[in-house]
Amino acid sequence: MRHTSIFQRLMQQPLEEARHEALQQGKEIGREEGREEGIELGMTRGREQGARGTAIDALMNVLDARFQDRDVQFLKPLFEGITDVQHLNQLLRTAAQAATLDEVTRMLVPHRNNGP
Repeated sequence: MRHTSIFQRLMQQPLEEARHEALQQGKEIGREEGREEGIELGMTRGREQGARGTAIDALMNVLDARFQDRDVQFLKPLFEGITDVQHLNQLLRTAAQAATLDEVTRMLVPHRNNGP
């Protein structure tokens, strides 16, 4: 019986070492994949933030040029609250063509369904 327990210990030791090594490799692979996903997500968010910032800057420049007699800086925080770059680009197109500043600000109000 004593031989059996020594044999079992000898057989289990490599098995436990293999499990430990496999677990370590799995953790390392998981960390590497997590880093790659984090980098990719960061780059995507960076591009989105850059596009938003560019659209907001362009929008402010157009409004300043078109409506020089009006202080348009009060709109900047409202534009910064918009996360949809397409909406900001639509505002930019509107600002470039609008006859009045009110036409631009109307696009900031959420569209509502016609109803009671």
